[in-house]
Amino acid sequence: MSEWNHIHIGYLLMLKSLQAKLTFSSKEIVALSCAWCKASYHNKEACFNPERIGEECTLGEHGSGCTHRSIVVPPSWIVKLPRKGNFKSSLRKTPQKKKQKPGKKSSVPREPRTFVIKPIPTANITPVLVFINPKSGGNQGAKLLQKFQWLLNPRQVFDLTQGGPRMGCVTPFLRVGTVRTLTSLTFLSLLSLRTSLELFRKVPQLRVLACGGDGTVGWVLSVLDQINFVPPPAVGVLPLGTGNDLARALGWGGVSIPQTTSARIADFLTHSFTLWPQGYTDEPISKILANIGNSDTVLLDRWNLKVEPNTAVPDADDGKDNLPLNVVNNYFSLGVDAHIALEFHEAREAHPEKFNSRLRNKMFYGQAGGKDLLKRKWKGLAEFVTLECDGKDLTPKLKEHKVHAIVFLNIPSYGGGTHPWNKSGGQYEPATDDGMIEVVGLT
Repeated sequence: MSEWNHIHIGYLLMLKSLQAKLTFSSKEIVALSCAWCKASYHNKEACFNPERIGEECTLGEHGSGCTHRSIVVPPSWIVKLPRKGNFKSSLRKTPQKKKQKPGKKSSVPREPRTFVIKPIPTANITPVLVFINPKSGGNQGAKLLQKFQWLLNPRQVFDLTQGGPRMGCVTPFLRVGTVRTLTSLTFLSLLSLRTSLELFRKVPQLRVLACGGDGTVGWVLSVLDQINFVPPPAVGVLPLGTGNDLARALGWGGVSIPQTTSARIADFLTHSFTLWPQGYTDEPISKILANIGNSDTVLLDRWNLKVEPNTAVPDADDGKDNLPLNVVNNYFSLGVDAHIALEFHEAREAHPEKFNSRLRNKMFYGQAGGKDLLKRKWKGLAEFVTLECDGKDLTPKLKEHKVHAIVFLNIPSYGGGTHPWNKSGGQYEPATDDGMIEVVGLT
């Protein structure tokens, strides 16, 4: 049933149960609009027929009335839970909680559920959960949050910088080599995203749209691994980051990847809609959503990185026993590019206001890369690395070419759209689902 709003001269009145309250006698009400399908009518008998109140709502251009699959979570699936302590006895006063001193935070974060999802299986409904990192790509995601909430059910759109069951929470990323990982995940951040996903665990044909950089996508995938969805939902990418290499390799974030190798990810969505040369640049959200429900699914290899201490060398004071994250989605590297990525992370942590656009981010990478190119700090990298691939010792090759970085590629795109794998001499084009890692030395 449609949920109608009364538009008054000077204020807005929301009525959930309209059938018993709607009258045309009030001269203050000038129009009515549905909160779901956005249909609007003048408050006149000739324009709006009161009999339409009982009609089933189409839920807008991405709901049941659209030509493609519906991706809107119907409001009938959402069951609001009663709040504890709503009833207050008039005979006994409830003890008041001690006020918390300012500056102190609770040691145990609470994550109450205000609603549950009880889906009704329908063949033509493919709900899409949207997770947005507003800080990606120079805070571009913040502009998209309200657009998604307007077009979809607000309960299926999550801001990754906010806590609570309605939204997720994310902390800044660090790139170890070229694998973005999380440096300071709090219990609340993991709990928030897990809670958001677990609410929709029983929803059939569920799909996820991750709006952010490659790090945002990797983090969503890692939480899906922890929840152990069976079957796992398909995940698509709206590239808002600086490099967007994963999105490029799948055909979502750049036109430089050939059509034949695009869109390969573990139950990820294919690129059956607009390609973004540098990432998302204010294309109509409606067009993007219209194609997500009809997209196909393909596969992506994901790797576990095993790190063991080298007992042949003395322990370093600043050494780490374990990596922050050991799952590789894009690529992993050692050397100059990892050092530049670390510099970028530390600078953004210290001065986040200076990294509010893709252009500024890329300028920093260019400046840091130019300095390293002149100083050549990593010209002796081969003296500290032993490389063996498929049983063959390639360490002499490293020393011969004096490599500055070693990259282990899982996807064709690297460093914001570069293709380092040489296809000459009979080399095949790497694929994201071929079960192989390509090893490249950069000089």
